[in-house]
Amino acid sequence: MDVFEFRDKLVNDYRDFTRSFIQPKADDINTFLDGEYGGGHYWPSPLIQINPSYVTEGTVESLAAQGVLHPRTAEIFRFGKNETSPGIPASLYKHQRQAIDFCLKFEPYVVTTGTGSGKSLAYFIPMVDAILKAKQEDPTPRIQAIVIYPMNALANSQREELEKFLADFPSDGKPVTYARYTGQESQEEREKIKDNPPDIILTNYMMLELLMTRQNERDKAVIRHADGLQFLVLDELHTYRGRQGADVAMLVRRVRERMNPDLTCIGTSATMATDGNREDRQAKVAEVASKLFGQKVPAGNIIGETLQRQIPGDMPTQETLSKALSTPLDDAATFEELRQHPVAAWVELTLGIVWEDGWVRAKPKTLEEAASLLAETSGQAPDHCQSYLARFLLLAYRARDINDKPLFAFRLHQFISGAGNLYATLEAPGKRYLDLHGQQFVPGDRDRRFYTVHFCRGCGQEYYPVWHDASPETGEMGFQPRDIKETAKGEEETTFGFLILGHWNEEDYPENWLDFKKSPPRLKPHYKKYRPQEVHLLPDGTQGLEGERGFYIPGGFRFCLSCGQAHTAGRDWTRLGSLSAEGRSSATTTLTLSSLRYLLGAENELADEARKLLGFSDNRQDAALQAGHFNDFMQILLVRAGILASLDGGGNTELTDQDLAQHIFNSLGLNSSDPKVRADFLEKPDVRAPHARRGAEEAMRNVLGYRAYHDLRRGWRYTVPNLEQVGLLKIEYGGLDELVGLQEFWDKAPPMLAKADPEIRFRVTRLVLDVLRKNLCLHTRYLDHEEHEKFVNAAYTHLTEKWRPGDVRDMAKANYAVTGPRPRNREFDLVSLGSRSRLAQELKKPAIWGSAPFMPLDDKNWPELIDAILAALEEYGLVRSVTIDDDSKLLGYQLIGEALVWKRGSGEPERDPLAPAASQNPYFTELYQAVAQSLSQQHQDWFQFMAHEHTAQVDPEDREERERDFRTGDLRVMFCSPTMELGVDISSLNTVYLRNVPPTPANYAGACQHSWHMK
Repeated sequence: MDVFEFRDKLVNDYRDFTRSFIQPKADDINTFLDGEYGGGHYWPSPLIQINPSYVTEGTVESLAAQGVLHPRTAEIFRFGKNETSPGIPASLYKHQRQAIDFCLKFEPYVVTTGTGSGKSLAYFIPMVDAILKAKQEDPTPRIQAIVIYPMNALANSQREELEKFLADFPSDGKPVTYARYTGQESQEEREKIKDNPPDIILTNYMMLELLMTRQNERDKAVIRHADGLQFLVLDELHTYRGRQGADVAMLVRRVRERMNPDLTCIGTSATMATDGNREDRQAKVAEVASKLFGQKVPAGNIIGETLQRQIPGDMPTQETLSKALSTPLDDAATFEELRQHPVAAWVELTLGIVWEDGWVRAKPKTLEEAASLLAETSGQAPDHCQSYLARFLLLAYRARDINDKPLFAFRLHQFISGAGNLYATLEAPGKRYLDLHGQQFVPGDRDRRFYTVHFCRGCGQEYYPVWHDASPETGEMGFQPRDIKETAKGEEETTFGFLILGHWNEEDYPENWLDFKKSPPRLKPHYKKYRPQEVHLLPDGTQGLEGERGFYIPGGFRFCLSCGQAHTAGRDWTRLGSLSAEGRSSATTTLTLSSLRYLLGAENELADEARKLLGFSDNRQDAALQAGHFNDFMQILLVRAGILASLDGGGNTELTDQDLAQHIFNSLGLNSSDPKVRADFLEKPDVRAPHARRGAEEAMRNVLGYRAYHDLRRGWRYTVPNLEQVGLLKIEYGGLDELVGLQEFWDKAPPMLAKADPEIRFRVTRLVLDVLRKNLCLHTRYLDHEEHEKFVNAAYTHLTEKWRPGDVRDMAKANYAVTGPRPRNREFDLVSLGSRSRLAQELKKPAIWGSAPFMPLDDKNWPELIDAILAALEEYGLVRSVTIDDDSKLLGYQLIGEALVWKRGSGEPERDPLAPAASQNPYFTELYQAVAQSLSQQHQDWFQFMAHEHTAQVDPEDREERERDFRTGDLRVMFCSPTMELGVDISSLNTVYLRNVPPTPANYAGACQHSWHMK
């Protein structure tokens, strides 16, 4: 895998996503943002970290031959065991050898080395050896070692690791026995531990606490078996801090008092102390360990890393490096050829290790910094050095020695942040100062104040949220910066508002603001206090005739002075957008999707089980939320792509209610006989009976149809615009063009409708039908609540969990449009078409009626007009009515689903008069088209895009199953809380994602040791 190409693809996708929501109108803002985005302001150059080489010191077999270890220890600890091979002797790193020495002397010690350095073997090897020797003297079954893990998941993982070493021994004749006792065990397993105690117990501190305090006979028996306990291991010491650390420290003391005062305590951690020199760090860790263990741990018993060089020669000279960089790299270069390359020595001594009273890890450097250093050392151009270095590192990773180890294993750390806000001074475009850092004033000039910039979602015009009050510095009345969500600073509503710089025609009010009964039309009294006021603004926020001309909009943002888009509902921060229009969940989902698209689509040597992503959130709830968000997004994406693929292929120019679900079903490839495809959506994919197959496929079609109709509703998810919002889908109404031309349907309507041209009637009636459709006032079985019961039951019988629609109570059901007052008990499923509705506000505008004899609409004559429109639509057969309330005879109207005609859009979003102005979204347009094209080519990788959470909230059996599936690659994405990764097999993991800047970075450090990661 080309990790640098991966990084560029990921950053480009995220850039396109985050910039797709807002397209600023001002040229100076676009130029500024292009420079900041292009310069990596939100995604700086990635950090490079080279995995060091540990000093080795003998093997377990050689120590056994010397009499240091028991012969059986050497038989147990062999690498690469399988049914046909006894494996090879386990080699030892120096820190493992040091650990063995301390353990043989029964001295407490702590191993603080990096992930992948074999810390668990640093206690398992000597403990197993001590147990074997003790059993020679006294074979009585008893518990001799307890290993405490911070999470059950790690206990599960370590149990499997022990099994690898002991699997070649008969189940009833293992030289050393072990068992997990974490609360996940069955009654039978617990009874077995009570009756036949193992040598080693793997547990967590809470369960050990319960064993010590509960009074049932089984627990008391287990504790009795631990009398004389020799070893107590605390794995991942860095997780025990604060109150939890105090609890564990007290537990260790009670264990020592109850079981053995001379107990040997052992600890491990990848991250404990980072400040000071090696002696300082050892002293700090020894202090913490002594508090936890309840005994003095000498600083000399803190075992750190012992690193070594693996590249021959000293740092190459400038001439040597320059010559090497001028010679093209050979893709077929061998391990030894690359090892002798001058750049290899430079990489090791610059990015890998440095000398500080011994070799220690070098601090990570960005790719840009490394290229700059290489350019400085060699005299070559930085750009050339950067591309050469990236290619060399890839070749060095792919080159393997006789033990299949790469010359350089390295990690790439990419930091990605949300865009936040743009800030600008109150000056003319081209003169104003633009900034992204959130300062109050221009550096060095306190007379130029920064204001947050927000944008009209339709046209990109910039606005500044402000308070209109006295300056805290001068007391002079002016405009102070305001957070767009703050509105309660002053007593009067008009003490807050928005500023816009430039010209505005003071007659360009929204039509519903004007009273057309007057001649000429006048502003309605209700809107006078919200009328934009001309101002002349100085950079410090005060007013002066020499200042920049603009307008102050008192109160909330009600219409755009640039494009005229009016707003009657919603909040200011949804009416206007900022640079960071996306939320953290949406950003995480986008980055995860981009990662999987690359990992599964790339043609490289990456094993299938390695094409996955492990994500972290800083709490359990966010991990669950993120997994659900990703899966929900993938469901929506696949349904939308299925619709688009149906319209793009197979000669389908349009879809209807009758065949919509079947076409989506076929486009997704669910009619395939491929076992993997059928296993993705069928609970029982091997069932062959025709009736069962038909029932299962019908259940899936019902789910697809429901999701397709559910996705029609207006603006339900701004950060994930649907096909219609990006212009890839348009909905027409069968026969509407004929209806508007049939005069007999309109003779009884008010004159402005009866005498209107067909084109005007079409515009008006289509608007009414759009309102019904986008508010889900639809008569279709896919939104019928009674049908939903059948859908859910069939889905639970036939479909896998990922495709089930969930609780029937949470499913969206069809609404009804009403023209009269809504009954109190029916407020949630009724959509008002009354005289104060948004529809009415739009139809009250004279412009929409063109040459028709317009008559101002009010509360009195509006019912006659809307009733006439609905009557014509019902008589023709496009809508239906039902009685909503028997007492008032109130009718509810629904658009008949069979009248909808689904067609391919042009790619240009159509304006919805009742919604914020539409704008193109290049990211989602490309995404939907790419997935649709992939489906058309029978690519089924998309069905592997599923995430699960992995936290303490998950049932233990489910968690273990997820761990197994993630290990094999059957599960591609898993989101964890900070410590739950400890039980996940990360041996083949290549991509790690960290959501949020962690409050406790130590929790995340281990996860970043194994692979390239994003934050």
